[in-house]
Amino acid sequence: MCQLKRYLIVVIIMMVFSGDGEYWGGVTHRHEASLTTCPAQEMTEEEAVDGEMFSPELHLAFLNSSAHDPKPWDSITPNQHTFVGVYLIIVGVVGTLDNALVVAMFIKFPGLMTPSNLLLLNLCLTDLGMCLFAGFPFSGLSSLAGRWLYGDMGCQYYAFTGFLMGNANLNNHLMIALDRYLITCRNDLRGKMAYGRYYQMVAFIWLWSLFWAVCPLLGWASYGYEPSGTTCTINWQDNDAGYKWYIMTLLVLVYVVPLILMCSCYYQAARFLRHARDNGHAIYAYEWANENNVTRMGVVLVATFLCCWSGYAVVCVWTVFRHPYTVPVFLTLLPPLMAKAGPVLNPIIYFYSHPRLRKGMVAILTCCCREPPVELLEMPETKSIVEDK
Repeated sequence: MCQLKRYLIVVIIMMVFSGDGEYWGGVTHRHEASLTTCPAQEMTEEEAVDGEMFSPELHLAFLNSSAHDPKPWDSITPNQHTFVGVYLIIVGVVGTLDNALVVAMFIKFPGLMTPSNLLLLNLCLTDLGMCLFAGFPFSGLSSLAGRWLYGDMGCQYYAFTGFLMGNANLNNHLMIALDRYLITCRNDLRGKMAYGRYYQMVAFIWLWSLFWAVCPLLGWASYGYEPSGTTCTINWQDNDAGYKWYIMTLLVLVYVVPLILMCSCYYQAARFLRHARDNGHAIYAYEWANENNVTRMGVVLVATFLCCWSGYAVVCVWTVFRHPYTVPVFLTLLPPLMAKAGPVLNPIIYFYSHPRLRKGMVAILTCCCREPPVELLEMPETKSIVEDK
């Protein structure tokens, strides 16, 4: 028993005077500090990167802590700026030319201006706006210069115009899909779908898009420079609570819901036409309503929709849940490059899938060499979409 007591006394003495000799004060002080300090703020950045000493939740806490922010992105190299600038200028010029040709076609051949084609014309106008007023004259030249050339007010104008035209473009795709569904599957509404209805649809597209574009100017989120420093958009680097609510609401109402409705409209149209064919019905529908054409066009349009706009969707949602600096550098460059390809692809897809409009494009390109077909100068017939034989 005595030996045990002596052993315990020796152990206690060694513990008291081990280290710096301040066991009671030092350890107690360190213990109190550990209770009042966030573990994520005590970690070094190297430990945060390694991620070996704490869970992903603590890693996220480290990245979003006020005391330690992750490193910003590396600077874009001059060669990368040049590549982006050349790409934006080429895409902008091509998109301007092919959409301008479409507008000229509708002006020269008024017989092509059916109620449904008002939506196609409006789509071309949004594409022209993306190319000219929020496109290569600003972003392309700034990329070649390696910096934004138009000041803070120019940045706000560019971001607002780009957001307005982009939202109008997205909503226009939805209205075109809805129109395809209505004129194919709802023959009872055919007489009611006159020019007035389509003017209302066009007005809705612009008013709905204007609402979302104005919100950042009024304080719900904001516009700012992109990490490249040569373009401007929604300021996803300032991911406060207002930004998160704005982005999630916008994502659902302007991206997810239209995408679901587009898929449903094209699927229902193709399904209806397949059923009509199997039952021996004759199909007209302005020369475009056949099962293969609708299915092919629907798949291509949905794929183009995803390709052009998913970049911004991914980045914005990423910054809702993660620190903006965690977005990979290449992902900060992709969204504007993907979105600017839309004005080039849209006219090609829509007019390739519509034989009568395709003839109009050929006629406008060869108007100096030969006379246009007489059928382009006449108003299209408005037969029923499906008639019994």
